[in-house]
Amino acid sequence: MLISRRVMRPKEVRARLPHMVGILIKRSLLALALSVLLSATDKPDPKSWSPTSDPKEILRRSVQLQDRNEKLLRQYTWQEHDVQKQFEKDGAFKVKEDAVYDVLPLAGHQFRKKIAENGQPLKADAARKEDERANKFLREHHQDNNHPDDKDASKERKRGEHQKEEEHMFAELMAAYDFTLEGEEMIGAKPAWRIRAEPHAGFHPTTRAGKFFPKLHGTLWIDKDEYQWVKIEAEALDTITAGLGMLRLHRGSHLEVEQTRINDEIWLPKHVHVYVDARALVFIAGKFDVDQQFSNYKKYVTDVKILPVAEEVPSVSRDR
Repeated sequence: MLISRRVMRPKEVRARLPHMVGILIKRSLLALALSVLLSATDKPDPKSWSPTSDPKEILRRSVQLQDRNEKLLRQYTWQEHDVQKQFEKDGAFKVKEDAVYDVLPLAGHQFRKKIAENGQPLKADAARKEDERANKFLREHHQDNNHPDDKDASKERKRGEHQKEEEHMFAELMAAYDFTLEGEEMIGAKPAWRIRAEPHAGFHPTTRAGKFFPKLHGTLWIDKDEYQWVKIEAEALDTITAGLGMLRLHRGSHLEVEQTRINDEIWLPKHVHVYVDARALVFIAGKFDVDQQFSNYKKYVTDVKILPVAEEVPSVSRDR
């Protein structure tokens, strides 16, 4: 993922605020899914695991599968429908953005290409600009892949440091919460464990992510047969500050995630809902409601090539 060094204007920050805070919540609560476990195997097999009712062991097993999910995710493309609303002075939420994106694998990365807005396909000029943006993204990443330099060693070193940090974070997460197995529920047609996570009194964080744990609580539903995360709910218990105080996420902000099984091999999001009461920088504040629907998952065996709108796009082999 390329990170722009350009300073965003207030209008851009306002437009991206819901996305920014959504990432903050997900990275904090979903740290389990991003953790690399010291005890994880390359190909964990839920069928070989003995029965357990220990919520921490259930979570540990579920995390082992998330790494495999992330690797498989890189082989998929899908559509994402985003609706962003902002709370207005009249006491109602007003739609600020209603857009549909194709999420495509380009040069080993995922690229979001807008294809519709406000219920209508993009006009020719807007569609052409999206194609140009995608081709620029593809060229830049191919150049990075085809011209390795001394920065590769630095990237590898940073990757190793990040992995160690995640390993510490998982251990810290287990200490940060009191996990309670509240019972079982039928999610769809399958049984799932319902596990409650409440901050542990007296916890003292030692990692960057750990400082957010005491300010979040939530509930996880984990499929009993496959140990996959079916549903997640999280809520901010106190103000969360990030980015040297430039972003503040207020109490009551919450996140809901629902996942579904795709192609009998991977569990992927089907619905994400984020409500945030936040402030970015000094001059942007508000309450935002973000709803994301995910559909049309398809598995590709090669990267997508973006061509101008007027040209025919060659067919790409895919598993349906």
